[in-house]
Amino acid sequence: MNELELHTLLAGISEGTIHTIDLSNTFITAPQIYMITRALQGNTSVVVLNLSNQSIDIHTARELENMLRNNSTIQEMLLNQCKLGPGGIGHIADGLRYNKGLKKLELINNMPGNVWYPYISDRLEGAISFNTCLEHLNLSENNIDCEAVNALVGARLRNSASALKTIVLLKNSIGENGKKALHSLEKHDVVVVLDEKPGRKFLL
Repeated sequence: MNELELHTLLAGISEGTIHTIDLSNTFITAPQIYMITRALQGNTSVVVLNLSNQSIDIHTARELENMLRNNSTIQEMLLNQCKLGPGGIGHIADGLRYNKGLKKLELINNMPGNVWYPYISDRLEGAISFNTCLEHLNLSENNIDCEAVNALVGARLRNSASALKTIVLLKNSIGENGKKALHSLEKHDVVVVLDEKPGRKFLL
């Protein structure tokens, strides 16, 4: 993204004339993503933000956290394959905990190194325990294990005001015990997707 394109985008955010930002197929630098994220904190027009396939560092992830805390307009945020790592996902989870508008969040394939760190589970657990607006969460391809699934399930069950109705966990490492834990969400009308076969409410 050149300077003119960035200036035009930032002006549109400031003026409230942009409703969808899709930068998933645009080359954009970390400082540019940082500037866009900061601009969105007080924005009331953008409802979709797609930063998939961008490299988001820890500083930008922290700004995304601040944005989630302060922006109740964005309803869909896609951060797939952004190399967030444990620290980045943690910041997104912390922001989600206090967010009042986001309905769909995708964090596919953001854990390089084939390891899911337990402290991320704690931060996601906190987010799901308190959030009341998120409806769709996609954590596919993040090497999520049974312990993380138990934390996620427990948080959803404790939050009687939760709107979370779809959890997608394709290509993770949850095991049979993780699958059993997820079954407890059926009575709460939560659709859990563990494979790509259509036609079933609970996909195993």
